[in-house]
Amino acid sequence: MPGPNSSSDSINTNDRRPKAVGNNDLSKSPAWLNSNAKKIYKNTAEVIKKLGISDKCDTNFLAMYSVQLDRLQVMSEKPNKDLREERMLNDLTTSVIQLSRELGITPSARAKLRLTKVEEDNSSIDELLNDET
Repeated sequence: MPGPNSSSDSINTNDRRPKAVGNNDLSKSPAWLNSNAKKIYKNTAEVIKKLGISDKCDTNFLAMYSVQLDRLQVMSEKPNKDLREERMLNDLTTSVIQLSRELGITPSARAKLRLTKVEEDNSSIDELLNDET
């Protein structure tokens, strides 16, 4: 025999998923990134900042993600790929997916986290990242 129906309040209070928190203090993009990777870094930083799950320790993962996604884009645009290049393209795709999960920017990664609502602040992401491109 099933138990009583749960209210929405009881469902939310019994959520055992880890609470994703961060201070949204991302460092600026590393100087060694190329211009396209810096754009990827900046755009992705905006996304994870809005989710409220970013922290300064995410900077290296975000930089690696940016480099790999840039490489994937460059490799994907190349016509007439040989077998070695097709394998590299598959490896880059796998790497980007894994780093996306680590950063919490895939649907499945976000589903595993309990996200809190982030209040919008008035400062722009450019000021926070102090990006010098």
